[in-house]
Amino acid sequence: MKAKEILILAITLGIVLTSSNRDSVLSSQDREAEDMEGDAITETVTNRPSELRSIEFSNYTWLVKDSGQQRVGPKSNYFSDSKRNVWVDSDGQLHLKIIRRKRGWYCAEVISEKSFGHGKYVFYLVNRVDQLDKNVVCGLFTWDDSSEDNRREIDIEFSEWGEKESNNAQFAVQPSTRPGNTLKFNIQLEENYSTHSFDWKEENILFQSLYGHYPSPPADNYVIESWNYTGESIPEPGNEKVRVNLWLMDGSSPSDNMEAEIIIKKFEFIP
Repeated sequence: MKAKEILILAITLGIVLTSSNRDSVLSSQDREAEDMEGDAITETVTNRPSELRSIEFSNYTWLVKDSGQQRVGPKSNYFSDSKRNVWVDSDGQLHLKIIRRKRGWYCAEVISEKSFGHGKYVFYLVNRVDQLDKNVVCGLFTWDDSSEDNRREIDIEFSEWGEKESNNAQFAVQPSTRPGNTLKFNIQLEENYSTHSFDWKEENILFQSLYGHYPSPPADNYVIESWNYTGESIPEPGNEKVRVNLWLMDGSSPSDNMEAEIIIKKFEFIP
């Protein structure tokens, strides 16, 4: 079995449900069209593995998460592969958007086809993640569908976690509940451009958030926050993928009742 087929099957494990009244499974776009027309669909449907949508972004292939009409993690949300939720624009920038439909709020997530291992993961953002609604979470992270080594999860996250907190960002190595595995901080941007990265090595993981678009800070005053993690939870490389998601705390609505969006100009991996 090819690597892509294995990844697709892993993503869809646990969310493939039966459709009692349809001969075929609806695509996310089909569901969206019926949703906008107001038709009632009572059965639960999702994509077949072969129908998972893929996109090209920053010269890599990414799969788009879709949960059909079932709530899934993180935090019991609907995820859609609709082009209203996830798209790459004419400038090559990736857009992830939480949108409202008749049935509720639909979140967005993409998963790299490639596994990268040790190296520097750099995300160039072009909108104000410091202004996300308090119920919205943006994640830039690695994740292995295997349960080994705490899923090899390394996180950069932006959120107020449902409350108006002084901190709206964090770096974390799972398990984040272990003392010393999370650094919370406050990010206040003055413009749209910011860069966020983690450099994963055998002996440490160096996290950084910077003003502007730079793989490394040109001067100290460009650094929003930096953290060199040397704890005992550094994972060994496995079959982890890069993920970017935008979701809602506990599957609730945004407190401002507005749709939310993040835009990523580029993802870069530096071995």
